[in-house]
Amino acid sequence: MSNAIMQGFKFEDTTKSEDQPPLATSIVRRASTLELSVQSNSNTAGDVVFCDAAWKSGPASQEAPAGIGVFIQTGGVQHCKHLFVSALSPPASTPLQAEAFGLLLATKLAEILQLRGPQFYMDCLVLASAVTTDDITKTPGHWSIRPLIADIQRRSSFQASNIFHLHRSCNVKAHHHARLALKIQSRNLVVRCLCASTGGQCPARDISVISVAPFTLRCVKCA
Repeated sequence: MSNAIMQGFKFEDTTKSEDQPPLATSIVRRASTLELSVQSNSNTAGDVVFCDAAWKSGPASQEAPAGIGVFIQTGGVQHCKHLFVSALSPPASTPLQAEAFGLLLATKLAEILQLRGPQFYMDCLVLASAVTTDDITKTPGHWSIRPLIADIQRRSSFQASNIFHLHRSCNVKAHHHARLALKIQSRNLVVRCLCASTGGQCPARDISVISVAPFTLRCVKCA
């Protein structure tokens, strides 16, 4: 048992390896890959969701909430083209668990916005591989992420073929908002609409009044 746990933590140490090339890798059930250039999160088509987590342990290695950042780029004609979300997760015990919380929130937000076949991008290769497996009891990484993976896979917005891994340098927007969540974690929720048009529905305002439990929103902004 102890060996299995230690092996899990070894996986966690490689979840954000800087040796990965600056390309997005499609992680699918048969482990085949499709390389797709990602430049500044702007050259992808359709509805695209980027997610990331910022985490550090509390005093005496206690569990602590992670900062979650989600950047959504919509391809349809809507009130806004971009949505930025900073939120806090429930207490997480490891960086990998924090990343899994990030993807869970991303799938929840995609459901709320009723995105059709959204593509999810993350810079954690272990999570991208684990969440697309058929059997969560055989997922790579620490066992603590298995309940979160099961929850993610139940989401209507989730499709295994639409899970992508990318280098962290291409995930700067989600990363920024994950760090922002920790920075403003003691403040009240901030909602901002930066769209030029004032008519129509505002996704930022809609999300701010809908429960995304167990997450706590700290900043929601549309543009």
